[in-house]
Amino acid sequence: GNLDDVAAKLIQYQQAYQASAKMIQIAQSIFDTLIQGLGR
Repeated sequence: GNLDDVAAKLIQYQQAYQASAKMIQIAQSIFDTLIQGLGR
């Protein structure tokens, strides 16, 4: 039914959001490491 479609889309959206949030965290940690390396 329609509710099933909405629920499936919400789950997909949530998974995509979590994946992008994790990528942002990884990018930030890499960036921080580079900044620390340049600072020394």
